[in-house]
Amino acid sequence: MVQIMDVSLEARVELERMARSSVLPHRQVVQATALLALANGSSLRSTAKMVGTYPNTVAAWRDRFVEAGVAGVGVIAPGRGRKRVIPAATIAAIVHDTLHTVPEDGSSCWSTRTLGAKHGVGKDTVARVWKARNLRPWQVDTFKLSNDPDFEAKLADVVGLYLDPPERAVVFSFDEKTQCQALERTQPSLPIKPGRSRTMTHDYKRNGTVDLFAAMNIATGEVLHDSHRRHAGTDELLASCRPARLPSGSVRRASRQDERRTGAMDYQDPVEIASDHYRLLLDGKRARIVEMRLPAGARDNEHSHPNEFVYFLQGSNVRIHQGDGPPAELDIPDGFVMEHEPWTHSVENIGDREVRALIFELKN
Repeated sequence: MVQIMDVSLEARVELERMARSSVLPHRQVVQATALLALANGSSLRSTAKMVGTYPNTVAAWRDRFVEAGVAGVGVIAPGRGRKRVIPAATIAAIVHDTLHTVPEDGSSCWSTRTLGAKHGVGKDTVARVWKARNLRPWQVDTFKLSNDPDFEAKLADVVGLYLDPPERAVVFSFDEKTQCQALERTQPSLPIKPGRSRTMTHDYKRNGTVDLFAAMNIATGEVLHDSHRRHAGTDELLASCRPARLPSGSVRRASRQDERRTGAMDYQDPVEIASDHYRLLLDGKRARIVEMRLPAGARDNEHSHPNEFVYFLQGSNVRIHQGDGPPAELDIPDGFVMEHEPWTHSVENIGDREVRALIFELKN
């Protein structure tokens, strides 16, 4: 007489999920299939023949299910199952080398193949050891702790420029990627631990490197680049304002005769004589930055500039007047950068929109 095993609805749903699974261990899937067959009225002998085992084995699965429920399906009893073939000392050596050593060939970390070859085991064995202990030697998390006591206030100022910028403010955002010779980090690194990757600072001590500055003119697609021996803020500003090619019909360079004829030797500060259109943003030791805003149809007063770089935030059609010579007309695009020697001139906006520019004046 066949006895039908009593299975609750919740247990049956879980057994059906296990029997259909393609990711659970094979023994768990087979046992769940056998238990479902017993619950549907199959005998021990027919169930054992269906799953390819012995009736006594199916009976043991049934008794464990009655005692422990779904949690006991596929569980290997203590002392049973396949014995470990890799010595514990080998596993301990694999873990030790992963945490505390690096390969002698100069690699930054061990791979499963190199570590397996060292200890005489397969790559899959090393992978299982790492997975069981949550070790990921190929991953590195970067960190940097600032020791600046005013870091929080500076952070609030920088974030505030983006969230609530002042009126008529211009924000320059710089990023650096000069890690060609990262020979020594600025702070000690932390070793790898189970569940945590090894760490290192994002910056490093510089030893004889050269700074390469690069930027893209989004208006023309031209890549501007320059190299400097230093890493000061003025170097970044000057590098970002490297002169681009002037458009055809551009303004002519001022000669010594032009300077004598136009009176350019007597410096005329645009911030003072054309304050409606020029505003001083920064007056440093090596340079100063002046903002220019010239509405459509307006013309500023004649003024002078020393050696300068001009970055046009918003361009337009302009007419440049230099002394008694004929004016030069320019169609300046947005994002255009130009360089000029010391000169005296006035600018007339003959376009249909305001001209906005940043003028970087170099001091002798």
